[in-house]
Amino acid sequence: MSLIKLDIPVRTAVLLESFLELDQAILDALPIGVYACDADGQILRVNRRAIELWGRTPKLLDPVQRFCGSFRVESLEGEFIPPGETPMARAVLAGESFEGAEAVVQNADGKR
Repeated sequence: MSLIKLDIPVRTAVLLESFLELDQAILDALPIGVYACDADGQILRVNRRAIELWGRTPKLLDPVQRFCGSFRVESLEGEFIPPGETPMARAVLAGESFEGAEAVVQNADGKR
């Protein structure tokens, strides 16, 4: 048996390029929230379900709002997770992979 080592940055770049080529209607048809960030954490694309979850539409390519479009993200224990420490940020900045990560998203109106 041989092991295949994948170059994560290259694979990620290819996946991101494919993601960005998708039509917005296809993204909006997905039953889950989906968004993509560039290497600096600026939001490039977002679908309807993510906007519903966040309770707002993020400004795309905004250097101030990075890695997540929600008002606030917390751990299940109620601890604030800064945008630069969210799973998206850790994936973009460190190449970490996540499955089953859970968090609480709080909207500006207090809805969780």
